[in-house]
Amino acid sequence: MVKDLLVQAGNHAALLRGEEIGECTACGEAFYTPNTVRRMEALEVRLGRGDVAGLKPIGQLFAVERVFENPKGFQ
Repeated sequence: MVKDLLVQAGNHAALLRGEEIGECTACGEAFYTPNTVRRMEALEVRLGRGDVAGLKPIGQLFAVERVFENPKGFQ
């Protein structure tokens, strides 16, 4: 299965696009391949240092400061 993964460190977040994700045949739980884990860890270190050189901005990220009481969403 292929998914996009959000990696966050410090004040920065980045989307790893098209990463291979394994899936347990017994329970369906997703797991990361060793290569994906290495890429996530390396990106986390870069983001933690504030090194965003070469990363393409793709939108905005918003913080939600409280848990909404309505379980169906943000109304």
